[in-house]
Amino acid sequence: MRASPTLEESWAKVHYANLLIHGYVSDEALWTLCVDVLQDRGYIPVGEIGKLLQELTGSVSMSTILKDKYGGLKKFLELYTQDFLIRYVFSLYCIV
Repeated sequence: MRASPTLEESWAKVHYANLLIHGYVSDEALWTLCVDVLQDRGYIPVGEIGKLLQELTGSVSMSTILKDKYGGLKKFLELYTQDFLIRYVFSLYCIV
Protein backbone atom coordinates (compact mmCIF):
# COMPACT_ATOMS: atom_id res chain seq x y z
CA MET A 1 0.00 0.00 0.00
CA ARG A 2 1.43 3.36 -1.03
CA ALA A 3 1.45 6.22 1.47
CA SER A 4 -0.27 9.46 0.54
CA PRO A 5 2.08 12.18 -0.69
CA THR A 6 3.03 14.87 1.79
CA LEU A 7 1.95 18.44 1.24
CA GLU A 8 5.52 19.29 0.26
CA GLU A 9 5.58 16.51 -2.36
CA SER A 10 2.23 17.66 -3.73
CA TRP A 11 3.45 21.27 -4.08
CA ALA A 12 6.62 20.03 -5.79
CA LYS A 13 4.43 18.26 -8.37
CA VAL A 14 2.40 21.44 -8.90
CA HIS A 15 5.59 23.46 -9.49
CA TYR A 16 6.86 20.78 -11.88
CA ALA A 17 3.59 20.83 -13.86
CA ASN A 18 3.69 24.64 -14.03
CA LEU A 19 7.17 24.46 -15.52
CA LEU A 20 6.25 21.88 -18.13
CA ILE A 21 2.86 23.32 -19.05
CA HIS A 22 3.25 27.07 -18.58
CA GLY A 23 7.03 27.55 -18.56
CA TYR A 24 6.95 29.05 -15.06
CA VAL A 25 10.40 28.43 -13.57
CA SER A 26 10.60 27.74 -9.84
CA ASP A 27 13.54 26.34 -7.89
CA GLU A 28 11.64 23.15 -7.04
CA ALA A 29 10.53 22.49 -10.60
CA LEU A 30 13.91 23.24 -12.14
CA TRP A 31 15.68 21.00 -9.60
CA THR A 32 13.25 18.15 -10.28
CA LEU A 33 13.55 18.47 -14.05
CA CYS A 34 17.37 18.52 -13.86
CA VAL A 35 17.33 15.39 -11.70
CA ASP A 36 14.96 13.68 -14.15
CA VAL A 37 17.20 14.56 -17.10
CA LEU A 38 20.33 13.31 -15.33
CA GLN A 39 18.67 10.09 -14.22
CA ASP A 40 17.62 9.48 -17.81
CA ARG A 41 20.85 10.56 -19.57
CA GLY A 42 23.63 10.20 -16.99
CA TYR A 43 26.69 12.45 -17.16
CA ILE A 44 26.10 15.28 -19.62
CA PRO A 45 27.41 18.83 -20.10
CA VAL A 46 25.48 21.67 -18.50
CA GLY A 47 24.83 23.15 -21.94
CA GLU A 48 23.24 19.90 -23.04
CA ILE A 49 20.99 19.96 -19.99
CA GLY A 50 19.98 23.49 -20.93
CA LYS A 51 19.04 22.36 -24.44
CA LEU A 52 17.00 19.49 -23.03
CA LEU A 53 15.20 21.82 -20.62
CA GLN A 54 14.33 24.07 -23.55
CA GLU A 55 12.99 21.09 -25.53
CA LEU A 56 11.06 19.60 -22.60
CA THR A 57 9.38 22.88 -21.66
CA GLY A 58 8.90 24.11 -25.23
CA SER A 59 10.29 27.47 -24.12
CA VAL A 60 12.70 29.03 -26.62
CA SER A 61 13.54 31.66 -23.99
CA MET A 62 14.50 29.16 -21.27
CA SER A 63 18.19 30.15 -21.31
CA THR A 64 17.25 33.83 -20.97
CA ILE A 65 14.88 33.04 -18.10
CA LEU A 66 17.57 31.03 -16.31
CA LYS A 67 20.18 33.75 -16.89
CA ASP A 68 17.87 36.48 -15.58
CA LYS A 69 16.62 34.52 -12.58
CA TYR A 70 19.75 32.61 -11.48
CA GLY A 71 22.67 33.91 -13.51
CA GLY A 72 22.44 30.80 -15.70
CA LEU A 73 21.82 27.08 -15.29
CA LYS A 74 25.31 26.38 -13.94
CA LYS A 75 24.82 29.00 -11.21
CA PHE A 76 21.50 27.42 -10.29
CA LEU A 77 23.04 23.95 -10.05
CA GLU A 78 25.86 25.34 -7.89
CA LEU A 79 23.21 26.28 -5.32
CA TYR A 80 22.62 22.55 -4.78
CA THR A 81 26.13 21.18 -4.28
CA GLN A 82 24.71 18.43 -2.07
CA ASP A 83 22.73 17.15 -5.08
CA PHE A 84 24.83 18.03 -8.13
CA LEU A 85 28.54 17.79 -8.81
CA ILE A 86 29.95 19.97 -11.55
CA ARG A 87 33.34 19.03 -12.96
CA TYR A 88 35.52 20.76 -15.50
CA VAL A 89 36.34 18.15 -18.13
CA PHE A 90 37.66 18.91 -21.62
CA SER A 91 36.27 22.49 -21.52
CA LEU A 92 32.76 21.28 -20.66
CA TYR A 93 31.01 21.48 -17.34
CA CYS A 94 29.47 18.14 -16.53
CA ILE A 95 26.82 17.21 -14.00
CA VAL A 96 27.13 13.97 -12.09
